[in-house]
Amino acid sequence: MKDQKEDKGGNYFELVSLSMLGTQLVISTFMGFGFGYWLDLKAGTRPVLMLIFGIMGIIAGFLSVYRTIKSRMDE
Repeated sequence: MKDQKEDKGGNYFELVSLSMLGTQLVISTFMGFGFGYWLDLKAGTRPVLMLIFGIMGIIAGFLSVYRTIKSRMDE
């Protein structure tokens, strides 16, 4: 009986941690675009830096998702 309770807790933890994957991707993308937009306002290079940092944010988000999935698969 004790093993079933521990297993349910582990399953909930896995579901919560995997549900954060989409959030990681969205937040890193918006942070990249936001930082690039801010730099564009300061430097007057609209929209060059926003696109560069936006793409970097997307790449960072996918890399974070990949690392999380890989660490879950290794366990």
